[in-house]
Amino acid sequence: MEQPSQSTPEKGRHFIEESDIGSGEKTPGEQDTDEQIRQIPPLPEPGVKPSSAAASAPVPRQADRSALA
Repeated sequence: MEQPSQSTPEKGRHFIEESDIGSGEKTPGEQDTDEQIRQIPPLPEPGVKPSSAAASAPVPRQADRSALA
């Protein structure tokens, strides 16, 4: 009978890094997602337009008063 080969620690590492089911720990994927969310800049205060918004804002159209006369 053939003996099973010894497992290497490199192949079993993913089980060590995973959270325990039901423990409330976050998985590595959830930790990565949380880190990416923390890197998103906060929204500006209400009523304050960013400086780049003025350049891309549409110009209001003037009413054609000659058509009304």
